[in-house]
Amino acid sequence: MTDPIESNRVLVIGAGTMGTQIAVQCANHGRLVFLYDNIRAAVEQAPARLERLAQDLAGKGLLHSSSSRDTLRRIELGIDMAVAAVQAVIVIECVPENLELKKSVFEQLGRHCRPETIYVTNTSSLVPSQLAGSCRHPERMAALHFHLPVATSNVVDLMPHPGIRRHR
Repeated sequence: MTDPIESNRVLVIGAGTMGTQIAVQCANHGRLVFLYDNIRAAVEQAPARLERLAQDLAGKGLLHSSSSRDTLRRIELGIDMAVAAVQAVIVIECVPENLELKKSVFEQLGRHCRPETIYVTNTSSLVPSQLAGSCRHPERMAALHFHLPVATSNVVDLMPHPGIRRHR
């Protein structure tokens, strides 16, 4: 049986524009988030960006927590993908639109994630079948294209691929 705390964990890979917006949105909806980036400067800049995003949600009346601090407490930042991947039930990859880079990320994740992990690529120009072969469990991988701004657009395009496992 999965620990309820563990079943609540999301790993967001990439602390740039999309990654931070997705991390705040996940935390705003009660998820525990690990925001990872292998670029130390991105991790160092992320707290200020996360703070602005959470305050923006609060200012628009879109914050589900009692305060932006409560939302931000659910986000942990780091540069160790392995530690976060072992705990994640959902991984959302938000690295630049570079096919080889994205493939590399999914190959790395395959070494650390649990078998039940759901893999998501955030992309607007690649199709998931281009990446599925790099994923340890391609049947558990899809693409999501989040429309900006993530918190207010409420639009996400879901793109499966032929090898995805369909649940009824």
